[in-house]
Amino acid sequence: MDFLFNLPLITPALGFIMRLCYSLVGNVGVAIIVFTIIIRIVMFPLSVKQQKNTSKTQIFAPRLREIQQKYRGNTQMMQAEMAKLQKEGYNPASGCLPTLATMLILFGVLGVVYSPLTYFERIDDTQLEVIESIAIRVDAEGIYAELIDQHIMANPVTLDEPSDEDSDTDTSETVREPILLEYEDIDEEVRGELRATAASRAQIPFNRIQSQLEIMRVFRENPEAFSGIDSESRRKMEIIQRRIVFAGIDFSETPTRSWPTIMIPLLSFIFAAGQTIIMQYVQKKTSPEAVKQMGMMRYMMYGMPIMSLVIAFQFPAGAGFYWAISGAVGIIQSLVIFKIWPPDKLREEVMAALDSKGGDNVVVIEKHDGRKVEKKASQMSGKEEKEYYRKKLEEARKADLKKYGEVGELPPEVSEKLEKLDQSEEPESFETPMIEVDSAVSVESQNSDATLITCKDCGATNDNERQKCRSCGKKL
Repeated sequence: MDFLFNLPLITPALGFIMRLCYSLVGNVGVAIIVFTIIIRIVMFPLSVKQQKNTSKTQIFAPRLREIQQKYRGNTQMMQAEMAKLQKEGYNPASGCLPTLATMLILFGVLGVVYSPLTYFERIDDTQLEVIESIAIRVDAEGIYAELIDQHIMANPVTLDEPSDEDSDTDTSETVREPILLEYEDIDEEVRGELRATAASRAQIPFNRIQSQLEIMRVFRENPEAFSGIDSESRRKMEIIQRRIVFAGIDFSETPTRSWPTIMIPLLSFIFAAGQTIIMQYVQKKTSPEAVKQMGMMRYMMYGMPIMSLVIAFQFPAGAGFYWAISGAVGIIQSLVIFKIWPPDKLREEVMAALDSKGGDNVVVIEKHDGRKVEKKASQMSGKEEKEYYRKKLEEARKADLKKYGEVGELPPEVSEKLEKLDQSEEPESFETPMIEVDSAVSVESQNSDATLITCKDCGATNDNERQKCRSCGKKL
């Protein structure tokens, strides 16, 4: 997995930017803050696009759920309907690019933090090999001393039994305790085996990604052991040891539950939770129905802060600090996006973009309280769709009434069709039944000047006894 922390092009590029920040501010912690702000500014357009993609996904959500329910057992039809949605602008993978970019940058930053001697102080590879060999030798000597102590403690010796000359001595109260070997008493072959074991164990940490952090640890514990390296490399080693500490936290060490390193995981958790709360708030403003139907996605969102807390304990403090600062800047960025592009405005822009691509039409839905709401056809729920077709039917009825005259109640055929529409899950296509009008208001009688008067302003027909038009109220 170490290859993820040394991605070609990405890690060197991020290391170059981090080096510029470090050369300006002279501290690793401050450099990470400046670096994070720069990266967030560069990724700002991508964040706006992600918000728009989220709004677009929510616009298509009702139709997507309908397709999944309607063609649950028919994969071929479901794929065909999904292809139609994609032609209208729906893209299920639209949110993957920002997430992928965020993860690649995170792994790149981890590679930089794991290699401070390369990216911050620019110690060349030749000198690094010399410094690493010294660090391995120092570690091996420490491990060898521990193995020797363990061997001595595990193999004590006792004194020989007393000779006949000493038989007159009372030995009933003499206690023969085992004594420990001296170093010189250990067999040379055993010492060789222990030395080889120590060298093998000392090599293990330096074969991994954290080898430079191990070098810094050994240098911090035994600086005199590195007296043989060139003066420039030694000066750089001393500088990075001071500058990698920020607010009392050594960014080359992995956080523990002790103060102050525990602040890094706690900050990661707090800022990740803040981003989750803001995201939930924006989604409620944009599409309350979609939030209610999120299901497991909601638990995954709440699980991200916990994951940030756990992961921050697994990597060097510098990486956790970057993640925490990235979360803090992300909160500010989300608030800016929310201010400049409120959910309603963002939704209108997305709908306008869909219209320009030939998306579905906007329909006007009249609520029960009389309010009229413009809505995409793709956003209508089943209930709204039935109400919309009901209104269309009533408009057709009014057109017939205007053409053939005024009648009292709807014919039974129309009433029956409306009742059937209420009970159905989907609106059915049907033709408007012919409305039979009473002979007293037949077409022939309407054309008769003796019985009806036509309003010159609105064209409505009126009884010849009326003084004002029943439709517009003007004088006949």
